[in-house]
Amino acid sequence: HGQVQLNTNGAITAVLGNNTYQLTCTHSGLTESQIQLLSLKLVKDGVHLVVIPPFSFSGANVTVNATMSSRMSVVRFTANNPTTTVTFQFTKCGDEGTYTWVGFYYDPTSGASQVSQTQDITVKALPGFEPVDSVLSYTPNTNIAVGDKVTFTCSGDVGNNPVGVLAWFYFREGEVTPVDESSNAVSTAPQVSRKCSRSRSSTLELTLTRDMYNMVVRCTVQQDRRTSDGEGHITALYKTDT
Repeated sequence: HGQVQLNTNGAITAVLGNNTYQLTCTHSGLTESQIQLLSLKLVKDGVHLVVIPPFSFSGANVTVNATMSSRMSVVRFTANNPTTTVTFQFTKCGDEGTYTWVGFYYDPTSGASQVSQTQDITVKALPGFEPVDSVLSYTPNTNIAVGDKVTFTCSGDVGNNPVGVLAWFYFREGEVTPVDESSNAVSTAPQVSRKCSRSRSSTLELTLTRDMYNMVVRCTVQQDRRTSDGEGHITALYKTDT
């Protein structure tokens, strides 16, 4: 037999909220008799999340930490299947971090031995960028004429891992292709917002021209998609007075 190893399914990005993800651990390099006595633990920040006793111990059950038992299920390794799978039914902020699998086995030469492997979880927060959560305003908003400068301000939740950016577009009346004004906007650095997400605000100054009458100004959040819709957007119908 070769070197005793634990292999995982690698780094995981889990999406915050009602989303599942799995950690897997596969042992290799053990003899049949060693596998009979193998036990396995999953540990994070010094806390034992899962403890799997040798399957040769009759009546010994897999134990799951009480804080996780409502949203975690375990399919343990057996004599015929070297892989253990832990499924999280729901993703929380605190799931982010480094997890360590530790295997305990008996080696004929060196006696009681252990082998370990780590894997990392990153928790991704999707933007919560809807009109109910976000703000788009502009000043001045009365007595505006061609040639005036108008300042648009937009703020909202832009998600995390990665942190989204705010991008600006406007549509002239009757046109379906927007003008991208993103490069002219000034955005703030991301701030911590709701549970492990980030918020941003952005300001755009436009000088009004005659063809901007009845234009639609759109502020979008862009986390993974670089489009005029983004992952969410809010709009304002802008009417000049003259």
